[in-house]
Amino acid sequence: KTFISNRTPVIMGEEIVGAMAVLQDISELEHISSELSATRSLSQELTAIIESSFDGIYVTDGSAKTIRVNKAYERITGLNRDELLGRTMHELVEEGFFNESVSLKVLSTRQPESLIQQVRSGKTVMVTGTPVFDENGEISLVVTNVRDVTELHSLQKKLNAMETLQNRYLEELTRLKT
Repeated sequence: KTFISNRTPVIMGEEIVGAMAVLQDISELEHISSELSATRSLSQELTAIIESSFDGIYVTDGSAKTIRVNKAYERITGLNRDELLGRTMHELVEEGFFNESVSLKVLSTRQPESLIQQVRSGKTVMVTGTPVFDENGEISLVVTNVRDVTELHSLQKKLNAMETLQNRYLEELTRLKT
C-alpha cells in the first residue's frame, strides 16, 4: 500500500511535546493514475495510427455526429475537419457538403455499406462505412474509409463516350457498305 503522511507538531506553551501523523491510503489513486497514463498513451498511439493512414478516415458516433477526421480525409476531399467536427451527417448532407451519407445508411441498415459520394469540393469518393457495436448491441461508432475515385470516375465517363462513338462509327460503316 501507498500512504501520504501529514505530520503536525503538538505544542504546549512554547514546547513541542509530540507530533500527530495523519496517514491517507492512496493506493487506489496511484492505480487509477497508472491506468489513466496507460489510457493516454494508448489514445496517442491510436491517434498516430489514424493520422498516418493514407486512406481517409471519418468517424461518427451512434447519432451520426462527426467525432474524428484524419489528415488524409482532408487531403482527399478538400474539406477541413473544423467544418465537420461536432456536426451531424444530417446537417452536412442538408448543407451540401455531401450528396448522401454512408454513416446514415449504416445506422439505418446496421451493417457495412459502400457508396460513391459526391463532395462539395467536386471530388468523387468511394466510402465504406462499418458499424461498431457496444456491449448492448447498439451502434456506438460508424468508421468510414474514404478513397478518391475522381480520376477513375472521369476515365469511366471517357470510356463510355468512346464506346458510344465507336458504336456510331460501326453503324455508319455498316450503312455505307450496304
